[in-house]
Amino acid sequence: MSGLYVLAWIGAQRVAFDATRVEAAVDIAAVVPVPMAAAHIVGLAAIRSQVITVIDCNVVAGGNPTAPTGRAIVTSVDGHRYALRVDRVDDVVTALSRAAGQNVALGAFWGAISDGVIELADGFAVALDPVRLVAAGPVAIAA
Repeated sequence: MSGLYVLAWIGAQRVAFDATRVEAAVDIAAVVPVPMAAAHIVGLAAIRSQVITVIDCNVVAGGNPTAPTGRAIVTSVDGHRYALRVDRVDDVVTALSRAAGQNVALGAFWGAISDGVIELADGFAVALDPVRLVAAGPVAIAA
């Protein structure tokens, strides 16, 4: 099975988002912190005249917090929009093939927020599921 994916980086890991789930790749200029929010919630940002929750993907994946501003993938989950803060956004590519999550050992962190891997012409990328990523938060990290 192949399809279009938006490639990005979280730390040293190349990841992919199904292009049908991506509304935009944006630069976040300013974030307002939310008191007492979970560690993976960076805060709120105004993106294209809408207030959107910013999630630090590095924290969800088990890493250290990154700068609140920078590149993000905008997606919608259950009618709510989220900016998924990543280190870098590369390109839109076509996957050569896809392996389901149960067929690939990704470890506790990546396994909790992905639904497999995609094969590309120059390697592979972990296919992230925005629904799992938004829902995971610190609970997935503790698992």
